[in-house]
Amino acid sequence: MILRTFRLATLLLAILLVVWFVHKKLFSINLVDPTSLMTPAYLVNYFLALAIFTAVVLVHRSHSMMAGYVFLGGSMLKFLIFFLFFYPTFTIDDELSRVEFSVFFVPYIVALSTTVVASARVLNKGSIG
Repeated sequence: MILRTFRLATLLLAILLVVWFVHKKLFSINLVDPTSLMTPAYLVNYFLALAIFTAVVLVHRSHSMMAGYVFLGGSMLKFLIFFLFFYPTFTIDDELSRVEFSVFFVPYIVALSTTVVASARVLNKGSIG
């Protein structure tokens, strides 16, 4: 379990770092000043993805039918954090631009995709063996 989480943590960190650099580069190419929330958005998504993955694997061990609900609850938690901490800052000007939208949802989609694949692999191995 610890090894699986460590593997995901390493892989997800590498993927998110690459995406972060590309994302930051796209902002500088378009001469758009990246908001100060880009790095926190990546960090929040990284740590929440690891926490959700760990919770899903732990719940799957004892209550396998609940793992999907835990995953869904984790996604709802991510949206709650977005609406409580990021959305108010993004909509100060009464508008959510594409750039502001991408600041949170690019790392969200990358972390979600990576976590789904890692969870599916772990849960499939766990149910077979």
